[in-house]
Amino acid sequence: MSIPGRSPQPYKGAQQSVITAFLNLEPMTPRKTHKNVHSRKYWLGFAAAFLTCFCARAFIVGPYTADTNTLHLWHLDETAVPVLDSADGGTNLTAIHGSASLGNASITGFGNCLSTAGSGQSYLAPLVWTGNTADDVRIVYADTNTGAFTYEAIILINFDPTASGSPAMYILTCENGSGDRPWQWGLFPKGVASGATGDDTTRVRLRFFAGGSAAPNNIIVFVPSTGPDAVAQGSWYHVAVTFSGGASGTLKQYWTLMDTNRGQASLQSGPSTAMNALVPKATGSPAFQIGNVGRNSTTLGFNGLIDEVRMSNIERAATNMMFYS
Repeated sequence: MSIPGRSPQPYKGAQQSVITAFLNLEPMTPRKTHKNVHSRKYWLGFAAAFLTCFCARAFIVGPYTADTNTLHLWHLDETAVPVLDSADGGTNLTAIHGSASLGNASITGFGNCLSTAGSGQSYLAPLVWTGNTADDVRIVYADTNTGAFTYEAIILINFDPTASGSPAMYILTCENGSGDRPWQWGLFPKGVASGATGDDTTRVRLRFFAGGSAAPNNIIVFVPSTGPDAVAQGSWYHVAVTFSGGASGTLKQYWTLMDTNRGQASLQSGPSTAMNALVPKATGSPAFQIGNVGRNSTTLGFNGLIDEVRMSNIERAATNMMFYS
């Protein structure tokens, strides 16, 4: 099945199910050179194998292809800048700074990825950060009519999520030292206050902050510490944040282990989902960065790896992201 904006990769477990189904058929004997096709057990096994192959498949659908709702798509496969934006009229990233590096091995099937771990102000961006208007770039980050959006990435965690002491780390930001600072999106480890209503510093949180908007503008969800999506050092996850649009709408955040058994992204819960629209709503001139926040020169980079960054002008459903079944 072809899904717009996706390159499906079938769940390989289906192949094993076929083998298992047929191994459970009638055993071969010296006088039997083929399966007894009149056997009820044969046809039941065949039906099970067929349904497993063609009905019960799960997909990791990336790497993405740009669809009509894609504003920006960076595969991050390059080994040096510029990093190309695969969306029509997109924004190429020409500045890499600090200890940030390209050409790092990503999760299987996704080529290379970005690291911004290490020294302060390590990032990938359209322009070198200057702290003034010289680093601003005109960028569209939401639907120009409704203000709806979806931002996605896949990330590798390279810190101990059970320990306190790691600083806040940023996935994507449209920030600024002054002027337009519409939003920042990042991960807050244990012990780091997010400033959001209902914050709990004993837990890891995903946080979206709309810096130019009036409250409510600071939204967190709690990253799972148990269960199939539990945060663990060395594991890859798909992360996403969506906004429904309007003057005031619903903000949702997703955290899902990169696992081919998944049929959709996992919505996570937090104290609140209500958020006012971004300011500016859809187009601004911030210091856009991947892997850091374009607001000061001391913030440490993302302690892990980042890949397959997509920004869309709609609120994508959980089944219209990285997973499908």
